[in-house]
Amino acid sequence: MVQKNQQFRALITDITAEGNGVCRVDDMVVFVAGAVSGDEICGKIVKVLKNYAFGIILEIISPSPDRITSDCEYSQKCGGCTFRHISYEAECKIKNNMVKNAFQRMNNLSPEFEDFLPCENIYGYRNKAQYPVANIDGKAVCGFYSQRSHRVIPIKKCLLQPDIFQNITDAVLDYINKSKISVYNENSHTGILRHIYIRQAYHTKEIMICLVVRKNIMRELKKLCNILSEKFSDLKSIVMNINPDKTNVITGSECITLWGSDYITDIMCGNKIRISPLSFYQVNTSQAENLYKIAEQYAFPQDKNIVDLYCGAGTIGLSMSHKAKSVTG
Repeated sequence: MVQKNQQFRALITDITAEGNGVCRVDDMVVFVAGAVSGDEICGKIVKVLKNYAFGIILEIISPSPDRITSDCEYSQKCGGCTFRHISYEAECKIKNNMVKNAFQRMNNLSPEFEDFLPCENIYGYRNKAQYPVANIDGKAVCGFYSQRSHRVIPIKKCLLQPDIFQNITDAVLDYINKSKISVYNENSHTGILRHIYIRQAYHTKEIMICLVVRKNIMRELKKLCNILSEKFSDLKSIVMNINPDKTNVITGSECITLWGSDYITDIMCGNKIRISPLSFYQVNTSQAENLYKIAEQYAFPQDKNIVDLYCGAGTIGLSMSHKAKSVTG
């Protein structure tokens, strides 16, 4: 019987969507954080439940061919990425198998699958980032949450975000640390600035900065707006979002435009798209366009009346509008 603190040696045979390696110890399934399918490891059991257990790696005896050295200095602490220690080719195979297994679990469905379509650019591709702000040693910092926690890990450079995002957060934090604007504390529900939320249109490069605050501080942000608008030439919109609730939800329902436009504009499959702070928009624009082109091939939209249900911003239906008779969202 598996017990807590028990040490074991095992071969990792699978990996979960959360990035935990899977092995068996004394006929019990054990999930091992940071392990890769093909790793042979020495590990230790840290938690035992009725049907499975959790373990950690003590030593990698023989690394998997899919294991790589992470190129992110924060990957051991930050909870943003799951597969940073695995080659991109292996990551694609893992995600492909996840989809197939999901269909298999649904009444043993085994449809024919198209080839997996990898992303051409795996760096700096995200068009949106939401950075929680925290007070660490009396200084305002921002970054991403540590795994399974709300502890902010200060990040200087995220490989998935455009470089300009870091320049923007640096400018905002520099102002906050010099001003009297306090940082939100989610435990005591005090303080003002909760998140720095940035969007950049992939094709037009237009930028929106959204400052998520607990209460209206329009007057206090006026000077910051002047600084940001002078510093960043592609900036088109600065918005204050007010979220007064004690909640894990990032944004509230009220948005007030402090400078510039209420939205930024991007091009998606040849269509102009207006993006507001609360709009849903695929974070990987180039892959979204690839996905929509494939959907168009299956939909045969030529001269048809298309109804795009639960459409959100309507980008899927709009991507087929050049062939369709009409599109209704």
